[in-house]
Amino acid sequence: MLSYRRSFEMPRIGVAFVVADYAHPEFRLRVERGRGFTVDERLSFPAITWSGYGDRPRLDVILRGDVRDVENGVTRRLGKGSFAIGRALDSLYMRASACERELLCLSVEWNLGSLGTSAPVGLPEGTLSASSLGELTLASEELLAFEPRPDAAVGVLARILARLRADGLPFDTWKARDLAAPAPPSLQRVADAVGRALSRLHARPSVADLQAELGLSRRRVGDLVSDLSARYGLNGNDWRSMRDRWRLTSAVIAMSNAEARTEDVAAAVGYGSANALCQAFNDASLPSPRLVRAALDRLG
Repeated sequence: MLSYRRSFEMPRIGVAFVVADYAHPEFRLRVERGRGFTVDERLSFPAITWSGYGDRPRLDVILRGDVRDVENGVTRRLGKGSFAIGRALDSLYMRASACERELLCLSVEWNLGSLGTSAPVGLPEGTLSASSLGELTLASEELLAFEPRPDAAVGVLARILARLRADGLPFDTWKARDLAAPAPPSLQRVADAVGRALSRLHARPSVADLQAELGLSRRRVGDLVSDLSARYGLNGNDWRSMRDRWRLTSAVIAMSNAEARTEDVAAAVGYGSANALCQAFNDASLPSPRLVRAALDRLG
């Protein structure tokens, strides 16, 4: 199992978020925590290049905050302790508001026949028991706070899946040892290096930084990043596309904050000027940075 963690923050305006993925060849568990922003995938995904496993179902569990899932015209509003399953990532869009209170979300996407033996029937949704909500919140915070290595994380993942199954989610019984699928050490090293680089966009990280950290040639770094993305369904097929996607994602989220200024956000995500950020938004067919909040309001 591979761990992949990245973060972004602008303390002056109160924007912060962190994403931790635990990726198995057959499924991926993600924990997201953030505050100070609104995000709507209907604005981001048509514009920002997306890749991965589009035909997988995805479970969203809201541990704190408010979320709206939209799939094929069906809208489900989820609050603390709610969950819903979308049948396919290609048609599932989430809107999350973390302006007034923190968002903490646990998601699981999987290949049918791996975690569960059958496709979800209908569009399942429900509410966790109080004990499940407490245990899943603690487990998710553990995955975020301590950055456990993948071999240590499988025990936490097994607890999470068992608790979800106890609340009626369509997962088979799994033991920790059965979840283990060690990632090649070279790919875990690259995932760690890429995650650290993406977490300091303000420093304008480059492939040369990855070369220096890993002690590898530019070509070898490129091959490993491509292998990492292809094997685990990460967004982007090389360093540049992964960096640029995270830049734009972070900038869109930051610009949703009422106190955000284009020039400050540009610097925080590694662009040399506000004009450069505006051009990047234009190239991606996104609204100009100053119009992001208005676009979100129209989607609201």
